[in-house]
Amino acid sequence: MEAVSEELGAIVASQVRPYQQVMRGYTYFEEDDVIFAKITPCMENGKAAIACSLIDGIAFGSTEFHVLRPGPDVLPEFIWHFVRQPSFRLEATRYFVGAVGQQRVPTTFIETALMPLPPLTEQRTIAARLEAEMAEVQRMRQAAERQLEAINALPGALLREVFGGFEPPSRRFRTCGRVSLPSDEE
Repeated sequence: MEAVSEELGAIVASQVRPYQQVMRGYTYFEEDDVIFAKITPCMENGKAAIACSLIDGIAFGSTEFHVLRPGPDVLPEFIWHFVRQPSFRLEATRYFVGAVGQQRVPTTFIETALMPLPPLTEQRTIAARLEAEMAEVQRMRQAAERQLEAINALPGALLREVFGGFEPPSRRFRTCGRVSLPSDEE
């Protein structure tokens, strides 16, 4: 599960293991399949990815993923964008099964959820537009993170400017433990 970034919606930390280690107890998927987290909070946080650049075109992952295999009339990118949208994930939470903290989206929800299916050319157009918009969102997120880092560094820089570096000879120093506090009479 940790191999999929909820922010990027991509497999970011794949591992190579012998087939004997993954043939049982893992979920099988193929190139261009869409994997979609079934367990909370991963599903709610958007853990989904398109399987791409797989060694030999196959992979195995957590049993906590649903696998959506695109047919000839649907693009994996279209499915991926559809399942990552907040309204789809919110709807999925209404069908959770299991105990609190271990709730899962059942297979029946995935099998019966309706997805609009425009022609392939329109799917490509929609997916391309969403990719461009998401790339812009990512650029803005990175810029905001850089600004936040600068803001967080500002108090330290101001304190260093006031207390660090240049020390005029007239400045007196005292240990913090020996600083006298004002009395109530002053």
